[in-house]
Amino acid sequence: MGKYSAERFVTSAYLYRFPAKSFTVSMQGQVPKPFQNKTLHVTGISPQVDETLLGEIFGAFGQLMYCRITQDAAGIHGYCDFADYQSASLALAALNGREVLGSQLGVAWYVQAGSKEDTTGHVNVFVGNIGDAIDEYTLFEAFAQYNCSDSRIIRGDDGRCVGYGFVTIRQQEDANNAVTAMDGQRLMGRTLRVSLSRTPRLSDPSAAANR
Repeated sequence: MGKYSAERFVTSAYLYRFPAKSFTVSMQGQVPKPFQNKTLHVTGISPQVDETLLGEIFGAFGQLMYCRITQDAAGIHGYCDFADYQSASLALAALNGREVLGSQLGVAWYVQAGSKEDTTGHVNVFVGNIGDAIDEYTLFEAFAQYNCSDSRIIRGDDGRCVGYGFVTIRQQEDANNAVTAMDGQRLMGRTLRVSLSRTPRLSDPSAAANR
């Protein structure tokens, strides 16, 4: 689909009255190959938004390789593939939860089925006091040096972070080291609360009560 006009997005942003949002994305460290994602999955798209407008909005954050909209029984879905991870991460942090033409966007990393590492038997670590600016990839990067295999931000029905997430770490010793080193550390302006999780599943929303 080629490049999109950031200038036109400025006009669109004004018309749709996006509120100001402060965000910072940490790009320190090298993200392992399984996490070199550059594609975003967009839900909550208004029927009035076409591929051109969606591309203009997301293209303001970097070069898009393609932008597509599909529709199925579950609703309208958009897929925005960027030329680089950093641009995609910036778009995710800025646009998740934004309202466009009366509909709130939900923006997340697109992961194909079967592409993630099997984390059965890995150790779950609870990470609390995280804000909207911290996405799965930022969280993963923060713990990558501790043999991290996956990360997940727990989100509410509106697509926003509810304040905590989890990382899975391959070995118990590495998990213990991560808790010792990262508890109380600051990530993107937030002081993390890190502890071993008692929940057996990374995706278990009740984990906060069992951490």
